[in-house]
Amino acid sequence: TIPTTDALNFLSAYKNEDNYTVSVEIASGISRLEQLLAKTKFKNELDTLTLSLFSPIAKNLGWEKRVDEKHTDALLRSLAISRAGRAGDKNVIAQAKKVFTQILKNEKVNPDIRGAVYSIIATHGGEKEYKILVDRYKKETLHEEKNRIGGALGDFQNPKLLKDTCVFALSNHVRPQDTVGILSGVAYNPLGRDIWWNFISSNWKILLSRYGEGGHTLGRLVKAISASPEAKHLNNFKKFFSKNEAPGAKRSIDQVIEKIEGNISWLKRDEKIIKKFFKKK
Repeated sequence: TIPTTDALNFLSAYKNEDNYTVSVEIASGISRLEQLLAKTKFKNELDTLTLSLFSPIAKNLGWEKRVDEKHTDALLRSLAISRAGRAGDKNVIAQAKKVFTQILKNEKVNPDIRGAVYSIIATHGGEKEYKILVDRYKKETLHEEKNRIGGALGDFQNPKLLKDTCVFALSNHVRPQDTVGILSGVAYNPLGRDIWWNFISSNWKILLSRYGEGGHTLGRLVKAISASPEAKHLNNFKKFFSKNEAPGAKRSIDQVIEKIEGNISWLKRDEKIIKKFFKKK
């Protein structure tokens, strides 16, 4: 892996990038850093970097589809809005709230940005927004829209709501094939990792009876924690799976262990370098 500061310098060099493929690379680099730095003192600095990269793109592309726009512009718009909004861009958050109201009134809203809007509303929302999204999920008949809402339920910052999301994912309001996606959303949220783990490990028998007939579902389920750099997750994970079976997921479990080990040593190795980088900024 390349040293972190090289990656950070590389990211900083790409301000005002309007190429979708490059932007996706940048976003995935930032996602990875977010996962690794979420519980360190660099979280705010990383948000500032994210804003400098994605706010200009969001502003430039606007919220409406343009005539003759490239297909990749639609994808880039949703990516930039989501990234900038979740990192705290006030204008984007305000606009997302407006669009959310339009969605609730069943006005016509560009489907490409709906997922981004739900995600921003969840990231900066509380119990009220949670209840609206869950009700909306239950009533929604369009499957794609259900998935957009389900994906946002893991973005709340309140631990109680993240616990509720796990319980909801296993309820009869959610099709078994969609449960894992919603649960994984909680694990991708650094504030949800412990909650996800407690839920998965205490409901393992249920999950096993549901998904234990081989297939890739259990593997997909356990992989959700692989971005964590926390030693406790590594230890809990190892301990749990030395005692509990996971048919067809052996390889995924080994990969998760290897990934978390890598993340832990990465953070140890590069923490000083990152500090230096953000000090210079």
